[in-house]
Amino acid sequence: MGPFWKQILERRKTQTCRKPRKRPIRQGDRLFLYWKSRVPKDKKPIHFIGKAVCVKVERKKYGEFAFDDEFARRDGFRDASEMQEWFGDPHEYADDEYDVILFSLLGGSATGGKQLVPTYGIPDKRLSPFAQSIASREPAQKKGGGIRNGKPEPSA
Repeated sequence: MGPFWKQILERRKTQTCRKPRKRPIRQGDRLFLYWKSRVPKDKKPIHFIGKAVCVKVERKKYGEFAFDDEFARRDGFRDASEMQEWFGDPHEYADDEYDVILFSLLGGSATGGKQLVPTYGIPDKRLSPFAQSIASREPAQKKGGGIRNGKPEPSA
């Protein structure tokens, strides 16, 4: 099927499954889609895929969709078997809850796959109030003294 980011740009991947959040995504929220966002910056650049709008959110247990090939394809997998390799044993994790987020991509990648430079402090009025609060924040300043790759970082 190819990498998830490519399927999103080709509009074949139209949903994602996420563990429920403290502040859940809601229908109508503007979504900013990234690839490799959790990889440390020194390991790989973060790529902006594009903007999307949340069309619908459904709370489902893994057991409800673990064997559904059509569901798996909408989520970017070849079939339910491949999805099970990603999410785990459907019998062991059948009661795990997920928010199934259906989205619609708004155009293609605004940056042509290059790293996005965040536009902090410029809230978009079409975003939900929570998303506006995130967009208007300044990036956190690194203070040092943390742990990186199992080794203490020097303080600044």
